[in-house]
Amino acid sequence: MGIGVIIHGYIECPGFARSADTKRVYRANRRVILGLPISDRDWPYLTRDMFSMLPLRPSIDRRIAQYENQVIHFAGDYKDMYRIEAGWLRKFEGLLSRLCWYRAAAMIEDSWFRYEWRVSFDHIGDRYHSNPPRPPTEWTFKCSRMTQQPLLPNEAIGEAFDSPHHVPGNGGT
Repeated sequence: MGIGVIIHGYIECPGFARSADTKRVYRANRRVILGLPISDRDWPYLTRDMFSMLPLRPSIDRRIAQYENQVIHFAGDYKDMYRIEAGWLRKFEGLLSRLCWYRAAAMIEDSWFRYEWRVSFDHIGDRYHSNPPRPPTEWTFKCSRMTQQPLLPNEAIGEAFDSPHHVPGNGGT
């Protein structure tokens, strides 16, 4: 027996679709994601179906959740992984070493850890503008604990919001 622990996060990539460079980066990143294994025989698993990307926004008329950057999002449910294991980090950083990206973050829900990777814009330079684009070779990495301080909804929601689905509880409504 064990307890399932949700790990989720995102990888922020160039996404201004009117740029030929960004279109090349998008296609290269998509190939990397599609190249991930469908099934992973080695724990902790990192597989293709954990990751998802919106289509690249071709024009302002396309109404999708992409403003300036492309977001690759991911999630998985792992047994008893209250802290990210070194094996998961090696696999995830192996993926990052093949993608063109600016920032990535992974969060663990039950223990409230946050892991963050950032590429210096100085390091990117012409790497992402080359043909083919070249992924970064170095980045910063930091870990932190997210607080669980309760807030009233009006403190955390940008405008008045009522829902017939909310029931009174410790979170306050």
